[in-house]
Amino acid sequence: MPTHPSDFEARVLQNKPVGSYFRMVFEDSEGILRDALPGQFVSIKVLPGAAPLLRRPFSIARLTKASGKAFHVEVIYAALKEGTQVLSRKKLGDTVGVMGPLGKPFPQLHRKNPAILVGGGVGIAPMVFMAEYFRQAKIPFTVFLGAKTKADVIDLKVFQSLKVPLFISTDDGTAGDKGFVTSRLEEYLASGSAPRGSVIHSCGPRPMFQALTKVAAQYDVPAYLSWEERMACGLGICLTCSCPVKDGDGVKMERTCVEGPAFESSRIAWERLS
Repeated sequence: MPTHPSDFEARVLQNKPVGSYFRMVFEDSEGILRDALPGQFVSIKVLPGAAPLLRRPFSIARLTKASGKAFHVEVIYAALKEGTQVLSRKKLGDTVGVMGPLGKPFPQLHRKNPAILVGGGVGIAPMVFMAEYFRQAKIPFTVFLGAKTKADVIDLKVFQSLKVPLFISTDDGTAGDKGFVTSRLEEYLASGSAPRGSVIHSCGPRPMFQALTKVAAQYDVPAYLSWEERMACGLGICLTCSCPVKDGDGVKMERTCVEGPAFESSRIAWERLS
């Protein structure tokens, strides 16, 4: 993995709606991101000028070898505010400024611990990268996916093709069980179905993380949460993306973009978050 992230121009290969989100694929012509691992992310500058000023961080959803040095990189995002709305209007052949790989990978990727992947909403996207990584590494894993509705269960066919235990929950019951994905996870752990030594890797909204933290603690399963915070620099300089974590008898702030984005759930000081 490169010691330092690189900044490069990337050509847009695809940018289309997928459920409530958008899927962008861009070309990394020099293979800058070739050694990126699940949990790492890229920061994208959507326009070359001063506005929008800040880059936007996106988890890597897929990294595919193309030809020569080139890789195709996929991100999934919600077009909510100015920056991502501008990004959603990018066309085939347009360019974006990309910086990466950023952050640390999920912990314990190289160990043979069975994995439990929990993705919620747009947080399903980085679980695709992780699932394909674990399949290649021959590490057993189980997948839990949660979304508002069936259309937002991103890349369901990809997960189905992996032929691993797959549990789906939607708020409206249009796919899988009706309800929260963390409730289905709790049932799974309570049944004793999880292999010994399992580790949870998760990405999703903060309410899901809070519920997952309680479930993981109840059943004594280590859980790592891919934390999301607003970022300015993505390099640990500005300190805007800090997450409060327990440190002995106190609390310290760790940078999501450098020490994270994956934090062990038992370390997060939830009482310090509004």
